[in-house]
Amino acid sequence: AGLPLFATNQKGKLRAFHNVCRHRGAKLVSQKQSGRAVVSCPYHKWGYALDGRLVGTPCWDEVVPEGSTDRQLPASLRDKFAVPKSFRKEDYGLFPCDLDVFGNMLFARLSSSDSSDEMSLATHLGDLPTQLRNYPLDETYVARSATLENIQSNWKILAENFSEYYHLPAVHPELCSVSGVDEHVRTQGRGKYLGFATAPLTNGGTAVDPAVAPCMPGLEGTPDATAARHIMLYPNTFMSIYPHHVFRVIIEPQTAGVSRERCHLLVHPSTVEALGDKADAVLDAFFAFHAKVNTEDFTICEAVQRGMASTPYTGGRLSFRFEETIYRFQNLVADSLVGNSRNVPPADADFDPLNDLRGAAPVAS
Repeated sequence: AGLPLFATNQKGKLRAFHNVCRHRGAKLVSQKQSGRAVVSCPYHKWGYALDGRLVGTPCWDEVVPEGSTDRQLPASLRDKFAVPKSFRKEDYGLFPCDLDVFGNMLFARLSSSDSSDEMSLATHLGDLPTQLRNYPLDETYVARSATLENIQSNWKILAENFSEYYHLPAVHPELCSVSGVDEHVRTQGRGKYLGFATAPLTNGGTAVDPAVAPCMPGLEGTPDATAARHIMLYPNTFMSIYPHHVFRVIIEPQTAGVSRERCHLLVHPSTVEALGDKADAVLDAFFAFHAKVNTEDFTICEAVQRGMASTPYTGGRLSFRFEETIYRFQNLVADSLVGNSRNVPPADADFDPLNDLRGAAPVAS
């Protein structure tokens, strides 16, 4: 949404707030902080507890709170600048946001209210957590990251590009060596996401082959041990979940025709431990592989951005086999634009989230 937020962790209790001081509107937090019990405003040093309460207003209160080092209003000025009797700290806490967790990601809703379940993260995700039940995503951590600025493409073009595999042979020939077009299957359940998988992956000599590293714990003996899941979580987060790592991208619009991507490589500690001295080289290779694929996508998405400026072009024809995901995404966007964002698209009629990779063959080589 482009609005500044920040999260706090108070002895394991996670909370989210709008990143604005209640005094004069300054942004409170500009970088990650740790070991602090108070969020201090850089402007006038108003202080907030990690639960959002206003606890400090320097040179403002009549009475110095016990244990406080605040310099209070000088006695000679109290008659001229008396504190209004109506001012109460409890009325000026931080603006809270509802916060939910999925895997190792935090999701904030801009309001904090007793909203119905229709607006919950659980409803938004639908059956996606069931699909991903074998993956210990909450135990993974960011091993590599990069922020890519000034991508000359609207964010929706980037999202649509990730969500179909029709372009793989033309744009990503190396990716096809491990994630073949014919091995792709739909995994589309109920929820505000787009889902498909490569089942099985191929040991084709790439840096992300399934044989390169041991799979994450919990995948052994399941189809996920030899597959990759590709998820576009509406509106702007996509991830390719391989047996031994996750590549995640968060798209952020900068202008109508320019985007930013925040890219993360997530790994499980046990995978790194098993790789031993090879770990850094393998993780570097994972990230470099996905960065190359991403760069290939930028080139074609920027071509789409330029081509769509052509006056006669008003939209094309979609392939059901390859591009039904685009249709689903465009309907999600349309719902958001007309105020129907509570609508949650249904699953495919024959979809079973507990057995969505049924019939997947052993890993190809």
